[in-house]
Amino acid sequence: YLWPERFNEEELSKRRKEMQDPWNFAREYLLERIDAERAPFKKEWIKTYDKLPERMSILMSVDPAMTAQGDYTAMVVTGTDEKNISYVLETINMRTDSIQDVIAALFDAVSRWQVPVLIIESIGFQRLLKHWIFEEMRKRSVYFGIEEIKSYKTSKEARILSLQPRFQSGSIFLGPAMYDLTNQLLTFPNQEYNDLIDALSMQVGYWDKPEKVMQKTPEYAWDWW
Repeated sequence: YLWPERFNEEELSKRRKEMQDPWNFAREYLLERIDAERAPFKKEWIKTYDKLPERMSILMSVDPAMTAQGDYTAMVVTGTDEKNISYVLETINMRTDSIQDVIAALFDAVSRWQVPVLIIESIGFQRLLKHWIFEEMRKRSVYFGIEEIKSYKTSKEARILSLQPRFQSGSIFLGPAMYDLTNQLLTFPNQEYNDLIDALSMQVGYWDKPEKVMQKTPEYAWDWW
């Protein structure tokens, strides 16, 4: 990218948020030529919400990297309502080789959103993460289901493209100020990193068959029997 000795990743992230235009940012700072007309994800497809439905089925996916230099560990939490509209509730994009940091971030998100099911990529060394998750479950007495993805039948690009009809049809809404996720969508497939949209694509098959829609328990209700 432009002037690496001047613009580190923190500065680039700041400039990206200031510009709020992924195409201009990619052209001016990343020196990438992006044709907006040919982009798989159009700017007008990216919708944001200002209010969430009260009843949603919550899902979380994790694409672990475990490196301080290369790809990011990406986590995405979504909620899907009874009309099969999905809302991106939170994204976490962290570059670290500390398993403790990843586990802490994961369980914090699980607690915030009361995640019942976690989808995790467990290919190669990444399958060790499941062991650490189970250890942390026992320590915290916090339990949730784990769906493992052990192999893929399609390429990463094809998986990400499976999000296209959902954005085009207005079936996915992003939270406000999700700059990294928006940037990865609008600059795909020309960006250097696509960890967040890859993690989001892991949920595609699950949105069509969501868990029972969760509902807030009314005050003073007794539902333990």
